[in-house]
Amino acid sequence: MNNGKPLVLIVDDEEINVKLLETILSTNNYEILKSHNGRDALNIIEQNHAIDLIVLDVMMPDIDGFEVCSLIKKNNGYKDIPVILITALTDDESQLKAFEVGAVDFISKPLKKEVINARIKTHLELKFSKDQMRTLLLEKKKLIAELNNTLSQLYEKIANLSTKKEKSN
Repeated sequence: MNNGKPLVLIVDDEEINVKLLETILSTNNYEILKSHNGRDALNIIEQNHAIDLIVLDVMMPDIDGFEVCSLIKKNNGYKDIPVILITALTDDESQLKAFEVGAVDFISKPLKKEVINARIKTHLELKFSKDQMRTLLLEKKKLIAELNNTLSQLYEKIANLSTKKEKSN
């Protein structure tokens, strides 16, 4: 999250689609980054670890969206960023491939404002919930480690007291 606003990367080689998505998303108070090809998108992701969600076109000239998504999901540094693929492809094979490469959703063109808003909102909420659960789990592990350390110290003190008591008797 960037300045309290979710940060969304839009990747599409068609400027009109980028503008449309930017217009739709900016009305929801999202911070927007834009890219017009897969290589540039990967560079942006590498440089900006605050990206909360990626909206990625499938059919692009340099690296297609399937490959970009696959590369994102193979990198431990940003594999947890949700990727929504958008495309004019509507066949079942393309949809299945989207999920196989790690996309969380698949939106067919023509893009509909209500569908985009609903899906992005849902996936951002899921991401933030997962992030919060990860944070809580880390805090829980830290507390357990501290408690175990305290218990070990108490057991050691009890053992020392018992030893002193036996020696004095």
